[in-house]
Amino acid sequence: MEVQPLWLEQFKLEGGAANVKGLRTENGKTLISGFDFSGSAINAWIYYVSEGKEAIGNVSLAHESKWSIVGKHVQDFGHYLGSLIWDSLTLSDLPSNLVASCSIQDIQKYLSLNVGFGHVIYIDRNQVIGDPAQLGIEDIRQIIQRIPFLKPKRFFEEREFRFVFSLMYKNQPISISGNPKILNLRPVDKFITIS
Repeated sequence: MEVQPLWLEQFKLEGGAANVKGLRTENGKTLISGFDFSGSAINAWIYYVSEGKEAIGNVSLAHESKWSIVGKHVQDFGHYLGSLIWDSLTLSDLPSNLVASCSIQDIQKYLSLNVGFGHVIYIDRNQVIGDPAQLGIEDIRQIIQRIPFLKPKRFFEEREFRFVFSLMYKNQPISISGNPKILNLRPVDKFITIS
């Protein structure tokens, strides 16, 4: 099948692997016989809640109180969490290669935090693309942006709503180092009801 090199370039993910089969050029066209690809999105902090009344796995079974975030406060709550994360950032949260290669002034100037939130989409993780023309470059970019909100169908009963906090450097996503954040949520009372 014919593919555009720019189309193939969209499949760059962290910790992934791509196996392009039968890659060749004929008459100025890039041709492949197929490819397998796997990977993950940029590592980010995720806070999740359930829209269901049941506990989410073992994590929420350990807690007795239930908090409800009223729909009109979801955006405010997400931005509040984002401000707590931003205030708690340290150099150890950043990728070591960025810290080693950039000045503190550049990091302060170009570092930002992107706050996204939405319902988790439960899908089959394995997708078959029969014809690259059916999945354009912009479609691929949108799928990659939604990766933090995708989960296998077997978890559908969890009914997750996620808040995703991604670090950006010069408007490009960068992975966090993997350090968890323990946040003091006590002032959160203005956004929730406790049952």
